[in-house]
Amino acid sequence: ARTAATHAGVETAAGGIFTSRRGLFSPEEKHKCGRETDCIAVEMESGVHAQFAVKRELPFLVLRVILDSVDMTIPPMKGVTTPDGNIRMTRALTHVLTHPQHLPLLLRLRHCRAGAAEAITRMCQALFPLLNDRDLV
Repeated sequence: ARTAATHAGVETAAGGIFTSRRGLFSPEEKHKCGRETDCIAVEMESGVHAQFAVKRELPFLVLRVILDSVDMTIPPMKGVTTPDGNIRMTRALTHVLTHPQHLPLLLRLRHCRAGAAEAITRMCQALFPLLNDRDLV
């Protein structure tokens, strides 16, 4: 995976990843978690898949892109996204109108999301060359 990342021009980091049951929104929460767990990143999705693989003695690899840095504050926006991650536009617009101070953070997060999507796309294309074959898509 590291060779594929290097080939794709994607920066990598090796280390533990902590799976949290809840989102960490503030830099203080993220720093505290990092100190307590000695992990390089926190995420909320891969833990259940890792447990499944470990119980069955299956190999397991996580490819993650970091969307928000440890110093980035994520404004709490309960109900703005659906359980599958889609944005509820009416709620998002209502949130921005009622919390205009969050707009710069949300625009930065949008920019980070675009960069993360580009990085994971390049990584997958380097790791799985068949994804580059347009006839398979």
